[in-house]
Amino acid sequence: MTHLGYLIAGWAIGIGVPALYAVYVLRRGRKLSGEVPPDRQRWISSSEEQSGIADG
Repeated sequence: MTHLGYLIAGWAIGIGVPALYAVYVLRRGRKLSGEVPPDRQRWISSSEEQSGIADG
């Protein structure tokens, strides 16, 4: 492998692995957020709480 090959492989691994991990974390978070009961959701993601804040 040439120097350029090592350089390209290093950048591909250095950018590719964190990008794949970020996609995995975001997809898992979206999946798990749907399983949280409405009364246990954070106020920022709860439509009931959000509507109360906008009125007050």
